Amino acid sequence: MNGGLLSFANTPQLYFQFVQNDTALHAGIRLLPMIFLMIFGSILNGTMLSKYGHFMPWAFGGGILVVIGAALMYALVEVDTNAAPIYGYSILLAFGAGLFTQGPISVVQAKFPANRVADATAFVGFGQIAGIAIMLSVANAVFLNSATNGIIRLLPDTPVPQVQAAIAGVGSELFRNLSDTLRRGVLEVIVHSINDAYILIMVAGALTVVLSVFMKR
Repeated sequence: MNGGLLSFANTPQLYFQFVQNDTALHAGIRLLPMIFLMIFGSILNGTMLSKYGHFMPWAFGGGILVVIGAALMYALVEVDTNAAPIYGYSILLAFGAGLFTQGPISVVQAKFPANRVADATAFVGFGQIAGIAIMLSVANAVFLNSATNGIIRLLPDTPVPQVQAAIAGVGSELFRNLSDTLRRGVLEVIVHSINDAYILIMVAGALTVVLSVFMKR
């Protein structure tokens, strides 16, 4: 779940690079509000968890925010979407994720005996890192395969390596030489492919909500 939720960090950056012609650095800077809100959510969760000791409401509420934010990104982000709505949707998603993604570490540290805390913490950390690595790979594969297939349908006479070069960035020769109509069509394919990654995030958020119901209050 953690991997699915945190895989969203890469998707807005891809959108800004492809659609709004941002450099990698500029697109990364655009992620800062989202990252700050996720950190704030984690700090808030850690503070309140240590004070009141209830993790279930955080997982339930955070999961709902994640589902809402990912659904908005999936359904409403198009080629002509301004940056402001994307900031809003991604901040909602990130804040929701921050409310519970780091909570399990605090929970195992409180529940396990002192001589097993290190083992339990390492196990949770390993699961989180492995999940992020796996789900980032899956999200990347979904994007690349979907975008490649969609662009090939638009440009059937173009060799696959050139299509893959176009997916690598708007500065490719293929992209520069397209007519305005075809270029927009390619951008629509790319945006649709980026948005497909949010399905993984919606599933992860929904799974978090469902499983949180079975946690102790």
